[in-house]
Amino acid sequence: MATDSVKRTPWGDEWRSAVERSFAVYSRSEARAADVKISGRTVKARIVDGSWSTQNVELMMSRFSEEEESLLMEGLKKNPELAGSLAHHLEPKETLDFAKEQGLKMVPGAGVKFSVKCSCGMRGMCNHAYAALHGIGKKIDKDPFTIFTVRGMDVCQLAEQCTQAAWEEELPVENGKTALPVFAEKFTHVPLEGSEEISEVPEYESANIVDARKALVNAVAPNAAFPEEFVNLYRETCLEQFAESFECYPEKSVDLSEGGVVRYAGTDLWMFGKIPLEWAVDAVSVEGPTGMSKADISFKLLNYARQTALEILNRGSVYPKLFALDKKVARFFWLPLKSIPEVHGAIARLQAWMPVKFVRSEMESPKQMTQNSAEMLVTAILSIYMRRIDPEKKFKDSRLYAFFGNATLDYSGDAADDILEIEKWLAGYELSNAKYLPVVNGADAGFGKVDVDLDFLDRDLNKAQPYSKLWTREFPAEKRGLVLRAVQPMQNFLPGYDEYVSRKAIDNIHLSGENLIRFLNESVPLFRALCIGMNLPAGIERVVRGVPHPQIVRSEEKAQAGFCRLENLLRLNWSVVIGEKVMDGKQFMELYEKSKDLLYFEGQYFYVTPSDVKQLKDGLRDRFKVPAIKVLQIALAGEFEGLSVEIAPEALEEIHKLKEENESSIPVPAEIQANLRPYQRRGFAWMLGNSKLGFGSIIADDMGLGKTLQVITLLQQMKNDGAFDERKAIVVVPTGLLQNWKRELAKFAPGLKVCIYHGSNRNVEGVNADIFVTTYGVLRSDQEQLTDMNWQLVVIDEAQNIKNAGTSQSRAVRALNAHVKIAMSGTPVENRLMEFWSIMDFCNRGFFGSAKSFHEEFERPIQERANKHCAELFRKVTAPFLLRRLKTDKSIIADLPEKLEQNEWASLSPEQEKLYNDTFNSIMQKLGEFDLENAEDKFERSAAVLRLITALKQICNHPSQYLKDGKTDPALSGKMELFLDIVGSILDTDEKVLVFTQFTEMGEILQKVLHSKLKTEALFYHGGMSIGARGKAIDEFEKDPDRRVLILSLKAGGTGLNLTAASQVIHYDLWWNPAVEAQATDRAYRIGQNRRVVVHRLITKDTFEEKINDILESKKKISEMTVATGENWITKMSDDELREVFTLGKN
Repeated sequence: MATDSVKRTPWGDEWRSAVERSFAVYSRSEARAADVKISGRTVKARIVDGSWSTQNVELMMSRFSEEEESLLMEGLKKNPELAGSLAHHLEPKETLDFAKEQGLKMVPGAGVKFSVKCSCGMRGMCNHAYAALHGIGKKIDKDPFTIFTVRGMDVCQLAEQCTQAAWEEELPVENGKTALPVFAEKFTHVPLEGSEEISEVPEYESANIVDARKALVNAVAPNAAFPEEFVNLYRETCLEQFAESFECYPEKSVDLSEGGVVRYAGTDLWMFGKIPLEWAVDAVSVEGPTGMSKADISFKLLNYARQTALEILNRGSVYPKLFALDKKVARFFWLPLKSIPEVHGAIARLQAWMPVKFVRSEMESPKQMTQNSAEMLVTAILSIYMRRIDPEKKFKDSRLYAFFGNATLDYSGDAADDILEIEKWLAGYELSNAKYLPVVNGADAGFGKVDVDLDFLDRDLNKAQPYSKLWTREFPAEKRGLVLRAVQPMQNFLPGYDEYVSRKAIDNIHLSGENLIRFLNESVPLFRALCIGMNLPAGIERVVRGVPHPQIVRSEEKAQAGFCRLENLLRLNWSVVIGEKVMDGKQFMELYEKSKDLLYFEGQYFYVTPSDVKQLKDGLRDRFKVPAIKVLQIALAGEFEGLSVEIAPEALEEIHKLKEENESSIPVPAEIQANLRPYQRRGFAWMLGNSKLGFGSIIADDMGLGKTLQVITLLQQMKNDGAFDERKAIVVVPTGLLQNWKRELAKFAPGLKVCIYHGSNRNVEGVNADIFVTTYGVLRSDQEQLTDMNWQLVVIDEAQNIKNAGTSQSRAVRALNAHVKIAMSGTPVENRLMEFWSIMDFCNRGFFGSAKSFHEEFERPIQERANKHCAELFRKVTAPFLLRRLKTDKSIIADLPEKLEQNEWASLSPEQEKLYNDTFNSIMQKLGEFDLENAEDKFERSAAVLRLITALKQICNHPSQYLKDGKTDPALSGKMELFLDIVGSILDTDEKVLVFTQFTEMGEILQKVLHSKLKTEALFYHGGMSIGARGKAIDEFEKDPDRRVLILSLKAGGTGLNLTAASQVIHYDLWWNPAVEAQATDRAYRIGQNRRVVVHRLITKDTFEEKINDILESKKKISEMTVATGENWITKMSDDELREVFTLGKN
């Protein structure tokens, strides 16, 4: 049985022990909980017993009694520190003992009832119910609060109700509810004074605002009204917005030569001249220097204000404040945090450039101006940007749309209480704006502890006084209440604050453990951002978090001469990064064992989170167990388990030393009868370098860039180096390319001894050859003989033939024993990223681990979640072994002519339309009869959907193909008539054309119709032809000027062929996989083509062909990591979705 990765806790152990004591008769049962799910007081478990049969158990635990709840509340009120920790979802170890001391029955036993229902049929307790009850212990290990929630108590919410400490009851009572400030009244109006015009606006210079992003998001903390999930999402969204550049085109075109002023028109409406302010701000955000130089001066000033606001926002120096828009509606505006000196300075600098009346409000008289116009304009822009979230981001809690969207809040009647909760929650942002400010004094108490004492600063007197003075006789009680209320938010940021105030500051706050780390990691940076005074010991104020740091170092083993695998020279090591210092991992663990809280190293205080300690401990323990090839992958990725990886200088030296020859200029062998282009020289050198390091390569150049020539050059160089003296090379190709390889080898490397291993008299033994060329089919047949050979090199062409790792063909290829393996493919990924795993595992066995681990680490994040980070990691780790250049890259090939792709639209004939509808309705009726809960029915339905696709494709091609009636009149098919028009036009020129179809029978129909209607004899290349007949058809088309049309079945002629005699390509019926279609097109669009290539894609309008084409166009994948899809995804559509796609009519 697998060990449980969740660490056991005292809470879980207490539960399990109680179950074992209370139900000892069942304790020897072999039944175990395989899966436990808890929702409130209901527990559902799947139990596996000793005979490996499963039962389902449902338990319902009794609630804590009202008396128990009251006892716990009374106890928490007397222990405000514990209540405060629980209210913040911390888990103090003493909570369980404390609850029992208050008289709560926490675990199963006398007085704790539960109901049980088991699928085994027994009433009451049974072995399965015991296993379910016991299994709850693991859930408690994972989340100790489960011990309360499974009994119907939200202990965190209960604790928060108790956190109103006794000192708060002494605060002066506020009569009535505080009215929200009105936003319009935030404008400060003064008598008109100064110039209304401006002659110039300077270039924007950074205000060098401190980075307060991560600090200020901690100004809010979880509580009963705003749980941890809400707070985390609020913080996450803030950080996302802080990182945005907000360059966006306006909703409508804006004329930058038409100036204006900013006008607040009430509620939330801001205008710039005659247009919304948001449009004007967006317009200047995307305008370049040339456009801005011609813009009106008012737009230049607006751009200066936008840049000011953007710098403030990007540094996180903003906060939300609730304002009334009228008597019933309120909304959040985002304000600049002016307590930060640089923010205050940036706004003052903007204000100095502002002409009077540039920013106006509806309440402003003609003889007045807005004194704080810069601040108000910056607030308007900040609010526009902070409310502009990604449209795809959805919030479960609708209150977040009030912060980050256009939602308003009702604050009339009972809703006013919610507004007060919000204001209280946001009070931390306003801490630095209060009349009385806290001052934090700290002292190092040794052994990882800090003592904290507080002063308060009276801004009127500009004098700091100790907290303890608040309770002296001479200090006015009313003023004490004002001071305590002003600094009340401190209870959220300073653990132990409530007890400190309750005891009238007679003792310091003693911080250690998690409380100290939270204070140093969250509170101190927040106080610094809010400009709260702090007097802390040197080093503690700037405490840093120690971060585990994996490192690739040189192995102590010496490199062997010759072909040496690079990964054997590397190993993984761990250290801890502390600011700019680095501490050895082993040394850290020794220090950590002595003091697990605040640590000290070379003049720097630091801490490490428990999860980081575990990662470091596990890393040090397992570093020698990491496979060598995995270490190499880590080095290439520069990342491991979410951490950046450093490559030590000595390891880098080995990498450079081994790659020296690979990076040098290697001359092309003199025996090669061709002039290689520069990129082909690089491809040859790259494969040779990898081979000498013992690695395989995937050469995935775009179709037509000469992969075959590059590989032939490698083969010649290896022969010259003596690599084939003892071991030979084998090249495995599709049957249709066998003759092509024979010709290319003879043409480019006539000195190589080549054996075509094919036909009835084939043999390997005793043959004097350097290279054997065979087919995938022959390899399957002769697997035993060929896999027994020790090959120097294996090359597979059209490597997508092994994309499915489980097929017999793929297993046969992967079983070939060779020192080096090379895969050639213009499309290494056609349908799923797992296809790449199969090809890479052939080239470099074990590089990506198992198929399962590759699926979890790369395929699922990239293909299903479009994870850009994983896609980038994938590119990094594959870069040394995958080479892909594109024809569209002019730096690769500048002399390839243009390719023009165009959709050609056909309409259904009346006969086609009727047949289409009748066939569709008939099959859809059968689809509705399948039971999707039944696995066999589900499979049959998928097969029926594929039959539907095939039938409708054939009908769109020509009714005769579907009906098999021999009536091939072009008038019966709109697509056929369109096809004849296009081919007729081509035949009027001197160009040749390739025609691709999926169906052999459709190729025969096209051949027949071309003969009868256009009097032209079309060649037809398909899978049923012999190798000799295929070669003859290709030669005839390439060399005979009268052979103008070549029809090809997509499967047989879509890959490997070189058909540059054609400059026109027609896809008669489309294969819903862009990669396959592109491969077919590139039979003509490749090196040697000197004409513009025109591609015609025939699509029947208003049918499923048009609709699916639109769907595929919209489903583009990320960062050129396109994973094309075949037709199987259509089989998963619901009946309604199928009707939408296949019914005739517009999209």
